[in-house]
Amino acid sequence: MIPNETKRCHFVPKTYLEKFRQDFNNKKVLFARLKTSKDVFKTDVKRVCVRKYLYILPGETEADRQLIESFYATDIESNYNKIYDILNCSGIVKIKNQERELIISTIITSLFRNPFILDRFNEFWKNTIDRLFSLADSIPSKTFHLENKSTNVENVDKDEFIKKNSEQNKHIFNIEQIQMAFRLIEIRINDCISVTEIQDGHEYITSDNPVSISNPNAKFSGSIFDPTNYLRMPINNKKCLVIYPHGTQDFNSKEIYRRKIKSNAALLDSIYINKLQHFYADKILIGSNKALTNVDIMVNKSDEEVLSLAIKVKKDFELFAATELKKRMDILNSRIKR
Repeated sequence: MIPNETKRCHFVPKTYLEKFRQDFNNKKVLFARLKTSKDVFKTDVKRVCVRKYLYILPGETEADRQLIESFYATDIESNYNKIYDILNCSGIVKIKNQERELIISTIITSLFRNPFILDRFNEFWKNTIDRLFSLADSIPSKTFHLENKSTNVENVDKDEFIKKNSEQNKHIFNIEQIQMAFRLIEIRINDCISVTEIQDGHEYITSDNPVSISNPNAKFSGSIFDPTNYLRMPINNKKCLVIYPHGTQDFNSKEIYRRKIKSNAALLDSIYINKLQHFYADKILIGSNKALTNVDIMVNKSDEEVLSLAIKVKKDFELFAATELKKRMDILNSRIKR
């Protein structure tokens, strides 16, 4: 690499993380905590969700080496503020085809960028190599079969062997993840776009793996490519982007469905979203100091407590609907009497 090439690769874009900064002592601060700890700390978008050389490929030219990093920077991150302004503005309902494609492409590429799977595979790989090297010590040939080829480890440094192959795994992972993202974008490109907005003191959190997958209709753990999955990604501490399966509701593909919630409905949704964020997070949770402090309470809510709250929300909605209907009927009657 040459000095001006990118070294620090953010697998959660800085433009995304910036929207979760909070005012603190006249500064914008990012609050975070480890998934395994209750201690909240202040940090900066430059210091979290970043890894050196994560997207850097082998190649003779800068363009070759920076191919994936450039794709994320140019095609995805450079457009994030534009789609954020659309999603964050409650008054925007109508969207163009290009805008909806950008929104869906952004949430899906965010789903595949996290190196969590790569890390777990490399852990498995290292354990496998450890066992094979130990086995090779007990046989005269010092040879074992790996990936359909014979490998002789005599006079081979195990740590260097693991490092070299982990680097190869990273390149394969990066290319395959983008290919998978493109495939899923094609599957979900006509899906419904929704934004849920909390209008009281409840809040969403996010994480180092901000896109969650759920499927209320799946009886078993389904494929990531299942077109009936719901994709959710908080865009700030008050709004959450949701991609609904095509045909779930009678949505217009050129509109954003907007849902505003408060009270029990906001509490229920924040519990649900924050539980998902905690489950899908690899190491880091991000949000306001208050939300991060309270997230364990939400995560530990029992199914019975959540169900009881859901029943209250349903009753609240039925009462609201009945009240609104009565208001409209009264208005209509008053007009008729005139």
